Amino acid sequence: MTWIWQQPDWPDFRYDKRAFEDRELEFRLNSERLAGRFDALPMAS
Repeated sequence: MTWIWQQPDWPDFRYDKRAFEDRELEFRLNSERLAGRFDALPMAS
C-alpha cells in the first residue's frame, strides 16, 4: 500500500464524490444515533 503523499498526482489528486456518498450518509446517521444516546445519559453534577 502506498501512502497518499506517495501518489504521483499528490497533492492535486481527484476523486469521485459519488463513490463516498453512501458511506458518508451511513456515518452521519450513525453519529446522530450516537449523539442521541449520549443525550439520554444522566449528567454527573
